[in-house]
Amino acid sequence: MNEIMSSDLNKFVGVDFHVHTPASQCYKGSKTDSEYIEILRRYVEKEVKVIAITDHNTLKGYRKLKEIEKEYINKLKYLSELSEKYPVIKTEYEQVKSKLELFSKLLILPGIEFEANPGVHLLLIFSPECDLSKVESFLIEAGYTDEVQGKEDPGIVPKCDVLSVLNEASSLGALVIAPHADSNKGIYNSLPKNQYRANVFRSNNLNAISYNNPITCQKMKVMLKNKEYKRESPVAFIQCSDYHGDDEAATCITYLKLEELDFESVCDALKNPNECVSPTQHPKIINILKQIINDHKSFVFENLENDEDISLIKRAVCAILNDGYGTLVIGAARNPEINIIGISMDKKDILNILKDIFKSIKPTTFSVQITGYEYGRNRHVIVVQLARENNTISYIDDNDVYILKNNQIIKANPTLIEKIVEDRIFKRIVEHQKIINNKYKHIIREIELVYCIIKMDKVAKEIPHFCNRKFPNIAKGH
Repeated sequence: MNEIMSSDLNKFVGVDFHVHTPASQCYKGSKTDSEYIEILRRYVEKEVKVIAITDHNTLKGYRKLKEIEKEYINKLKYLSELSEKYPVIKTEYEQVKSKLELFSKLLILPGIEFEANPGVHLLLIFSPECDLSKVESFLIEAGYTDEVQGKEDPGIVPKCDVLSVLNEASSLGALVIAPHADSNKGIYNSLPKNQYRANVFRSNNLNAISYNNPITCQKMKVMLKNKEYKRESPVAFIQCSDYHGDDEAATCITYLKLEELDFESVCDALKNPNECVSPTQHPKIINILKQIINDHKSFVFENLENDEDISLIKRAVCAILNDGYGTLVIGAARNPEINIIGISMDKKDILNILKDIFKSIKPTTFSVQITGYEYGRNRHVIVVQLARENNTISYIDDNDVYILKNNQIIKANPTLIEKIVEDRIFKRIVEHQKIINNKYKHIIREIELVYCIIKMDKVAKEIPHFCNRKFPNIAKGH
């Protein structure tokens, strides 16, 4: 090691390791060749830089993309020669060129979504330079003949279990990701809670775990602290879209810090998840949010999606205002470690719900500042700064008053409310008395100043008489 590497936070790029094509029979988009180009276009428009083509137990989708790319290269060369002689062909030339450029704007990795026994899915992702025939031989040996490749439910019992696939991954040169681990075909939900599952999670060949629910992600992180699950190397927790052509592309992706846009850099990033893997393109946001959440005047809520959540937030707003000031963080948890989740709601919907909450607080004379932090695709963490603007007691529409006691939100009974009123009146009297005292001191200083001026004026008038008495000759001009 000859130098300390500098950290470039601008190198975080969007990555989706789980993309299907029409080669998967369950693909819900168009099954035409043009759909392959449209998949690339959608990801380029979303500014994603790396995708892995992971059809069900087949490489046919990736091979089709490479065939299309080769066709366009040959066609572009042919049209280039013709366009010099026939300008009318120029339009077609530009169209083909535009489609071919999509391939250069993405790192497209070959991969498969492999179903291992007992029906658990694993993503195997390879270098574009790998020998794909070796991977296809592995598929056939595992029971995935040409007839069943591409089927999500192939109707066979695979010859490889999860651990066998993980062990084989090294010889195949595969990067292994457990997709949708918290689903019915994922390693967290589907495998029995025994030593076998622990061995799967502990495997050094398991490079990353993809999750659907951020809360489950936190549970898995806690689980890995148990002795039987303890790993020798870190594992990256990521999110993937599992794109099937039915929804918007890149709705759920991960950001990796890459030194170069190549397979080796992707592997290196996943080996160093704390520094190189982020749910947001701007990792500094995580530190900002953690700092806000750690403040003793911050109150954290996971959701904003049902009446119970809204009711709890109303109480928090009321209590914060009765205490003076404070912060709401919506889309995170403390249990007890900080778990930043984000909420998957449109910003306009979030704002409308918050407006309704604020309207329910009486009186409405308080200041509000709302900041939204993007936390992954279509997820936001909302930070609300609240401050009281007068000494009136805040209450909710139903006349309930909430306050903070030992930093806990409690409903105030009449005795507590009376004490709050007394404390505030006393505080106002003290503050008013301070103002009066300051004014009184100012008046005294002014009186003393006037007295000094009068005294000095009197002294000034006595000076000539004093001089006449003491120095009569000077006074007569001698």
